Amino acid sequence: MSAFLRQRPDEDYYRAMDIKAVVNRFAERLRALIDEDAMERARVAVLDAFGMPARRGPGRPAKAVSARPTIKVERRKLPRQLCPVPGCKNPAAPIFGMVCAKHKGVAKSKIRKYREARRAKKLGLKVPARNSSRKRAKKSKQTNPAAIAKTVTAPAPSP
Repeated sequence: MSAFLRQRPDEDYYRAMDIKAVVNRFAERLRALIDEDAMERARVAVLDAFGMPARRGPGRPAKAVSARPTIKVERRKLPRQLCPVPGCKNPAAPIFGMVCAKHKGVAKSKIRKYREARRAKKLGLKVPARNSSRKRAKKSKQTNPAAIAKTVTAPAPSP
């Protein structure tokens, strides 16, 4: 056995552990802690009322009820964006690519032109003319490679 277990405390040790004394000591410590906490809260409230910051320690500051009213600044909403198609007054939605539900199938190139025309009109500029110098090449009707090869390699009819 260890030396600690072989030691027997004195008889005085057990007599000193009177239950009333233990309860009284506990009650005094508890009262002191409650008084200290109440004084700290009152000090913080008074300092906050005068606009002075309370003493800070490490960690997140406690959330105290302030005597000063807080002023909330409301966020100003942006103006509602309308569909860019001429004559349409429906609101545009991001889910449809910033056009209304009615015009969600319109080609993006047309939508871009509508936006450019609206912007030019708003700024008082000349509406950009359509670029006619750029034309698309026509697709040939024959898309089968074998049919194309026959027309290229077929002999010309003799006169």
